[in-house]
Amino acid sequence: MTTRSKEVASTMLLEEHSLKQLQKDDCWKLFAKNAFWGNDTQENPECREIGMKIVRKCKGLPLALKTMGSLLYNKSSVSEWKVVSQSEIWEFSKEHCNVIPALALSYIHLPSHLKLCFSYCALFPKDYKFRKECLIQLWMTEKFPTLPSK
Repeated sequence: MTTRSKEVASTMLLEEHSLKQLQKDDCWKLFAKNAFWGNDTQENPECREIGMKIVRKCKGLPLALKTMGSLLYNKSSVSEWKVVSQSEIWEFSKEHCNVIPALALSYIHLPSHLKLCFSYCALFPKDYKFRKECLIQLWMTEKFPTLPSK
């Protein structure tokens, strides 16, 4: 079982293994792998500088690094990278937002058709086990838009 809460671990009488945050170099590697797909020739020096700021904001959390890298992969202009880096969401504290800022940002930057599908899942109770086929049928019943063609 994995949990972020020490209280949950102690309640479940589990042995605790605290994971440490990633080291600075490993943070950049994970972020860059997702933002540039391992191709250093695609790295714009300005994007790299902005990316380093974003990496620091992710505070060594692998999920945040991977999410931010994947989000920025589809953003080719420096101005788009700056928007993500300078977003006020990075300043949200846990009292105001129980989702780490990187995940909140990734949701905000989702295309609208994916936000709709994502939000639909919030109608179900926590820990609800989805069957992919059933969920797709529900979305079809709701006449959710199909993915845009390329």
